[in-house]
Amino acid sequence: MVIVNDERYHYTWSEDNLAEVKKGWILAGETIEEIAAKIKVNYEVLKLTVGRWNNLRTKGRDEDFGRPPKTMMPILRPPFYAMEAWPIVSNTQGGPAHDPEQRVLDPMDRPIPRLYAAGEITSIFGHLYLEAGNITECFVGGKIAGKNAAAEKAWNQ
Repeated sequence: MVIVNDERYHYTWSEDNLAEVKKGWILAGETIEEIAAKIKVNYEVLKLTVGRWNNLRTKGRDEDFGRPPKTMMPILRPPFYAMEAWPIVSNTQGGPAHDPEQRVLDPMDRPIPRLYAAGEITSIFGHLYLEAGNITECFVGGKIAGKNAAAEKAWNQ
């Protein structure tokens, strides 16, 4: 299996993000009210939210999410910026233990009959994630699991 992308998928962000502002990927405004209008949220709510953030930052304690104080930068001076961000999970660690044949193992490390693991759930990674590594888990693990599952004898009926 080969994955091919063309030049449209390669992009290097500008050092100061001004190119991305010009493209409209990042929105800029001279006031919180202007940013609120651009991102289509209620100005009063955004003003209260930014004010709360700045107050928590001054206290040096994020009471909402427990963020470390050294990462809490004030939102005070224009221009102000906003961009759409989507939460994702790019990788999970763990999943069922399995052997090189992709057979899922029970707590005593014995293969569970007819149960195979393939794809990202097999997680070959430890504390570091190799970019696009899950593709290998899917292709290689899927091929091994599929081959072995297909070789199983039919269920007795």
